[in-house]
Amino acid sequence: MTNLLEPNTESAFELVETPSRATESEMQVTVDWPQHEPAGADVSPPAHPADIEGAVSSLPVVREGIGTKGNTRQVHFINGHNRPLAVAVAYANNSCTKLWAVQGWWNIAPGGDVHVLNTTNRYMFFYAESSDRVWAGDAWENHADAYVTQNAFNHCIEIGTTTSRIVRMRFLDLDVNTRWRLT
Repeated sequence: MTNLLEPNTESAFELVETPSRATESEMQVTVDWPQHEPAGADVSPPAHPADIEGAVSSLPVVREGIGTKGNTRQVHFINGHNRPLAVAVAYANNSCTKLWAVQGWWNIAPGGDVHVLNTTNRYMFFYAESSDRVWAGDAWENHADAYVTQNAFNHCIEIGTTTSRIVRMRFLDLDVNTRWRLT
């Protein structure tokens, strides 16, 4: 995958419920696009998330029972945009120091639907980008700053490499919805 966009850390979101499939509802995510960093601004990631004020510290506390036992949620992302997009997610993982892992990229064609995760946890985060848009978290809501690479990855949220960049992931409550349409 080529580098499509630098991370956009200030996006305003609006959730709109769309018609449901069977008994599951889909949520539509739309966004108002702010200005990107000025030309020449240093947008390179620091060496470690701890170097970023508030990075990773905004993650919900993961405890036993964060999800209903036996209630597995199948998380889907639907591309309602007119261009291909790529999605990365952060999810609870007790084997990680910060108890969260990140994984990506799922490439979704326009109109496509991709199953990304089965989880019993209630909360997760996502980040998505296309050649003309970014779906990300903002400074006013729960969010997670996470390291991602250009190629496929699956690692703990606090682990980065010299080829990583930091993206601000948007918080999702899976008790509200498990199918997310990105428009």
